[in-house]
Formats: sequence, C-alpha cells, structure tokens
Amino acid sequence: MAEKQKVTNSMYMGPSIPKLGIRRHLLILGSEPPPQLLSLIETKPMLRSLVVPSFKVAEAAEKVNTRGSLEWLAAQEVLKYNRERAERERKVTKPNEERK
Repeated sequence: MAEKQKVTNSMYMGPSIPKLGIRRHLLILGSEPPPQLLSLIETKPMLRSLVVPSFKVAEAAEKVNTRGSLEWLAAQEVLKYNRERAERERKVTKPNEERK
C-alpha cells in the first residue's frame, strides 16, 4: 500500500502587499505561494524566507521582528517595495491632476 504524503500548509509572514492582494499571515494551501507573490519572489529571492511551513509560524514571527535576521531584512524589502510602488503611482497620477 502506498504511503500518503503529508501536505504541509504554509503561511506568508511578511507585511501586507496591497497592490498584489497579499496580506500578512496569508495561509497558503501547500507550500507554493500564490502566483502574484511568486513573481515578486523571483525578482527578490530573499522574500522566500517569509513563506514558512505552518509548524514554524511562531519561530518565523519572532525572526521577522528580530533586527538583522534574514526574515527581518526580507520584511524590510517588502516595505521598500510598497513605498516605491506607491511613489510611482503618485508620479503617474500627479501629471493627470495638473491637466484638470
């Protein structure tokens, strides 16, 4: 009889990414992040450290809040991404407002 492989769910432990529809503590069925998060991980591989198996959530939560840890640095990258994206959107909408 074949053994069933146990599927472990994961959780995204970083800050929310509103423009991608990703929220903090997002439960992921299985271990593969959703496509929009996966595309960001491909450009910033350290963000993979923010997706952890459900049984390591408490440990990851501590690391995200520990200055200098990989998880903390990855969370800072997400915050930087959010700021830069908001700034780009402000620059795009500002010229349109001046034409009115």
